[in-house]
Amino acid sequence: MEWVERLNQSMNYIGEHLTGEIDYEQLGRIACCSTYYYQRMFTYA
Repeated sequence: MEWVERLNQSMNYIGEHLTGEIDYEQLGRIACCSTYYYQRMFTYA
């Protein structure tokens, strides 16, 4: 469940930065994965 919590935290980050610039490296740090893998999670959706 820890992974789900990290994903939710990253979604909160995106929500807080919708009108500004989103730092993809920060998203990877929040989700504890690389930027590359974080972006790949959403390519199949």
